[in-house]
Amino acid sequence: MLATATELDDHLAMRRAGADLLSLALMDARNHSLQVHAAFRDVVRAARDQASEDRPVIDTALLRAVGCAHPDLWLGRLGWFQEAWIARNVQRRRGRGCDPLAARLASIDPDADALWDPRLADASGRPGADRPTDEAVRRYLVDTLEVTLDLLPSHPQDDDDLYFFRLALFHEDEQAERLLDLAHALGLALPQQRWPALQPQAFGIPLPQGTQTLGWGDDEPGFTFEADRGRATVPLAGGEIDAAPVSWQQYLAFIQDGGYEQRRWWSDAGWHWREALNRQAPRHVQSTSGAVILQRGGRPMRVALQQPVLQVSAHEARAWCQWAGRRLPSEAEWQAAAQRLGARGWRWGTCWEWTADRLAPRPAGSWLAAEPAEPAAGHPQHLGDAWGRHVVLRGGALHTRRRLVHARRRWHAAPESDHLLVGFRSCGV
Repeated sequence: MLATATELDDHLAMRRAGADLLSLALMDARNHSLQVHAAFRDVVRAARDQASEDRPVIDTALLRAVGCAHPDLWLGRLGWFQEAWIARNVQRRRGRGCDPLAARLASIDPDADALWDPRLADASGRPGADRPTDEAVRRYLVDTLEVTLDLLPSHPQDDDDLYFFRLALFHEDEQAERLLDLAHALGLALPQQRWPALQPQAFGIPLPQGTQTLGWGDDEPGFTFEADRGRATVPLAGGEIDAAPVSWQQYLAFIQDGGYEQRRWWSDAGWHWREALNRQAPRHVQSTSGAVILQRGGRPMRVALQQPVLQVSAHEARAWCQWAGRRLPSEAEWQAAAQRLGARGWRWGTCWEWTADRLAPRPAGSWLAAEPAEPAAGHPQHLGDAWGRHVVLRGGALHTRRRLVHARRRWHAAPESDHLLVGFRSCGV
């Protein structure tokens, strides 16, 4: 089967992909991962060669926050994840109903678990075995992908049987995005990095009253991300929403008005975060005197004020909204705008965007009675402490694989996260 780039990029098509399309997508994801990792490795090595004790390159706390405490192990963990949940998983045909604690088959690499199982790493993220050579890691990646592709055609083509194959695809896409996020946060330049183009001045578009249905029901075919499970219908009060994310020009006014020095604009948690980091501007901002000078790709750069503000935490987004007499949109308002207001100039998809909502299992607060069950701890989609603490993100960055982008999909991050390419837009109060 020959697949077009459009099919490989289509979110709904890939959620429902059968063996032929999935095989091509898994190979596409692995090639992308190898390209991103090679570029990341090269720029980190170059930066380390120029580093000094007073100017270290690698922020270890940031590496842990992104889940990449040891970037050299990143590639191997992609192969381990795929092998652990497909080739070694005796319950893989049960889909999300499999027991994550069930015994696994042996790996093709006897050191695989000690090297790449995150549960066996120490507190700093170091594995329980000596790091293998680059050649050994790449051989493991080739071998595990070949086994996956060999197993795929023999599986029945229903959603449970294909669940872990689809999960492996989306997991690898997400991990590649995390590595690009890390490069952005460290100020490293990679060929795969892209920045949003200039955007028109944001203006308010009326939001209709009525209702908005969120989430993906279990009666819908295909793979479902755990954060998206459950369908909820919520009311919309109406109002207006920005047509585009808040720009640097708009945010600069907040900085120059002393926004980072005035406690009244910040929540208690936000002010504590700002003081702990002594933030006077968003991450990587070096100057705000008449212009915004950012550290991008390892060098200072004057940013176009018409670009969306990026790498801001939810605390900063809320503080700006409080200062401007605005508020963050709910995820229902954001999705309603994305699905209904495109013809009226509403634009999205250049960055992830903070919303006003905390991540919660649907249909909490909805008009439905049943509550979807969450996978047990140890399952790859188990969200654990993210429920109730993380904030819902909508949209998608330019370096997000297009098959991960859909108006109905939500992502999430801790409110203090400012290493991601996340911006925000506002609504009228």
